[in-house]
Amino acid sequence: MQLLDDARLALWGANDHVSVASEIQHHQRMTLEQLGADYQLIARLQHELKRTIKKQEPNLYRGIIDQAKALILASNHLASLEYWIDWHDARWHVFSGQLEEALALYKRAFSGSLFRSGENQKAIIEESLVVAAKLRNPDRVFLKHLKWTLINFGYDIPSISGDRPSQKVSDTIEDWEIERWDASFGIVFPIEGLFPGVQYDTHQSALGPLVFTDTSAIKPDYRNPNRKLKIGETWQRAMPQLVWFSLNEDAAVCEKLIEKGARVDVASEAGDTPILMALEALNVTEINEVDLVRGRSPYRTLDDRLFKLLKNIPHKTKTLNDRTQKKRLLPIISAVESGRLDVVQTVLEMGADPNGRGKTDEQTALNVCLKLIGTIKDPELAKKHQMSMPITPEALDAIRRQSHGISGFTVEQQKHALKRNIENGLFGEALRLLIEARNRNILQHMTIAQMREIAKLLLGAGADPNAEHASPIKGYTPLMLAAELDERELFDAMLVAGGDIQKKYSEPKTGRAVSIAEIARDFNAVEILQSLEDISSYVTIQ
Repeated sequence: MQLLDDARLALWGANDHVSVASEIQHHQRMTLEQLGADYQLIARLQHELKRTIKKQEPNLYRGIIDQAKALILASNHLASLEYWIDWHDARWHVFSGQLEEALALYKRAFSGSLFRSGENQKAIIEESLVVAAKLRNPDRVFLKHLKWTLINFGYDIPSISGDRPSQKVSDTIEDWEIERWDASFGIVFPIEGLFPGVQYDTHQSALGPLVFTDTSAIKPDYRNPNRKLKIGETWQRAMPQLVWFSLNEDAAVCEKLIEKGARVDVASEAGDTPILMALEALNVTEINEVDLVRGRSPYRTLDDRLFKLLKNIPHKTKTLNDRTQKKRLLPIISAVESGRLDVVQTVLEMGADPNGRGKTDEQTALNVCLKLIGTIKDPELAKKHQMSMPITPEALDAIRRQSHGISGFTVEQQKHALKRNIENGLFGEALRLLIEARNRNILQHMTIAQMREIAKLLLGAGADPNAEHASPIKGYTPLMLAAELDERELFDAMLVAGGDIQKKYSEPKTGRAVSIAEIARDFNAVEILQSLEDISSYVTIQ
């Protein structure tokens, strides 16, 4: 800790141009210069044990590491570099094909690097993630610690709702993340950087989209109705066959499987359930980008035969309220995105929670419904807002969840990938085409009257008009969104349902608290302003 303490002392009372990072780097240079010839050992390791360059003679590097480690352990001045030699020793074991031994050293390097190693700390964490995930039995406890460290240092955001560390691994990381880290091992440690003869099995890594070209080749097994299938050619995903045939909207096969005893309360590894697949078939808002590019219809079939089959079969409440891991698809939100009042009502009656959170930005069904009302009222304005959405960590996480690992596994990597796409000049045009195709389908299959009825149905079922959201603006509530859209009928219904007229959000740039009355004035929401005036005699409006 001496290095960091010295840096802090140097900064106390110093001018604003001095940083902790620069002071640490200065002290590191001074320390290394004092080593003289011994510095060559460390410099050689730093250069030649990089992850991406070709290497020979592992025994030679083993000797250099042992010499450097002895030197560091024997010197008081070099105590702060102990994490560094553990880090490079861990790399040597990865290059040698010894992951278990490497992980033990990465744990030491991680512990020793905290608060004292600057950017090295981030690199150690990212290497540790892919090594811990690559093991036959991934070290989930260590992965949890790594994830929370990234969050606490601002390198990442939580994958799961909740803002406090939990003892449960499943409250911090999800299976798809472990798959993603595992799949990224060959990117972090490319084969050309390993010692000769060392190779890791990466052929089943879940990197890139799950591809299956001949769905007709998979036949139902009626003798074993609850049989699980391994689906995929590029990599494989396990799922009950009822989920598979629900995904392919084969209602006749699904009906026969159920007759033979197939359970409806089942899910794929990703969390897909038969009822969710039936609802997604009705989803008006979803677009298949590949079909759009190829000139085929990019829209869902809107065939409700499977939904009609499944809705009459009792489901566990958990099935109706579980969401998928990566995209966070949630049955009640998929029902809202069908634009059909009867579908939403049925899903609520089946046991769906109207306040469940879904989609990558953790929305409620009521908030999704109001956004769709906004799109129907003014599709051009909706497109403008979508085209100019700010690049927030939440937006980057959404890209990460839907990119199949192609753009990397860190938030920073998503940012770089997005920047490259924007710079190549095609991203904006592709986004515009996607938004326009989506909005066309919404306008064709949804009506504003129907969506208003859906919103009132949700409120009657207990939807919270004060639930805070990250979008369109962090801290926004459905009540605020109704005010912005000048939806007086819904606004008044939300007030009756407990809407908080005093609630404010913080303006992102200035931090200024903005009231609902200000929102109404800013958007010239005449009907909402009249509503506020009507209640002003018995409610204080700020």
